Amino acid sequence: MEALIKYDWPGNVRELMNVLERALLLGDGKTIELEDLPNEITAALQSRNTAHAARHVDHIVEGFDLLNLNWKDSRAILLERFEKMYFEGLMRKYSGRIKDAASFAGITPRALHHKLTRHGICKEKFK
Repeated sequence: MEALIKYDWPGNVRELMNVLERALLLGDGKTIELEDLPNEITAALQSRNTAHAARHVDHIVEGFDLLNLNWKDSRAILLERFEKMYFEGLMRKYSGRIKDAASFAGITPRALHHKLTRHGICKEKFK
């Protein structure tokens, strides 16, 4: 999860969806591991010890057996969980400053407010 959050996502949501689909299809387990992600995404973690980072990547599908769900539902679960974690991470990184976080994410402050509300994220918690 840390690698996904630290990556800049120049292709935005479409790139994220493609990476997650590829990782699910080519991975060998129920969870996406660091080694299932493309090198350009894992490179965001180069400043850290790779072994340490690999041990601490969250199982973003914990609690869900994706192989017992249809493709649409599995994908929706992954995207929802990633989006919530991503925007919580942004709020943490920018200490709840909407304008700065939105600028970094490449979205409008209004769109960020919508995402935060949708995921029940309160910006004041990060100030």
